Amino acid sequence: MPGKVFLSCGQKPPREKKVAKQIKKLLKDKFNLDCYVAINIQGLNDIMKITGELKSSDYYLFVDFFRKGEKFPCSLFTHQELALAHHLRFEDIIAFKENGVPSEGFIKYVQANPEPFKTDGELLEKIEIFVKERKWNKDYSRNLIIDHIERVGPFQYGDQTGSYLEYIWHAYILNRRPDVAAVDSACVLDWVSF
Repeated sequence: MPGKVFLSCGQKPPREKKVAKQIKKLLKDKFNLDCYVAINIQGLNDIMKITGELKSSDYYLFVDFFRKGEKFPCSLFTHQELALAHHLRFEDIIAFKENGVPSEGFIKYVQANPEPFKTDGELLEKIEIFVKERKWNKDYSRNLIIDHIERVGPFQYGDQTGSYLEYIWHAYILNRRPDVAAVDSACVLDWVSF
């Protein structure tokens, strides 16, 4: 499904989960983008599901919330997701960092200038602005897409039922995933419109 955003942000209740739901709603209501948010992740199978969701996503949105008074003042898990997104070669990452979060760890090397924010309201406003500026849309996919279609023919075709003039349609598939080859892929034709 094209136009899917992977939202990587803290899930510490109640504030971070609440803001994550608001971001998901904003992306759906304003841009018609589907959004994956990993909530209530516990075991290894859940972590593997997150990895699969990240691989199938088209956009990556990173939010680094400040956790005042904690040893590590932000979500370590989101930084791990950012490292995976970098490994999967996401090119159009939008990143935000709440005031107070130190520029340490992986973000220091990959995303040198995340956009700062002070309040949840400011974050939502900036997300809307950045998504609009970057032209994120529901029709984009970073996976396999049909680049263009060409019709060739007509060709004479015959079988036990008779002889016919036939056209052949060539669909040219483009792989936008720079991190993986499209080996053993199949394209299924659902419908044809003239």
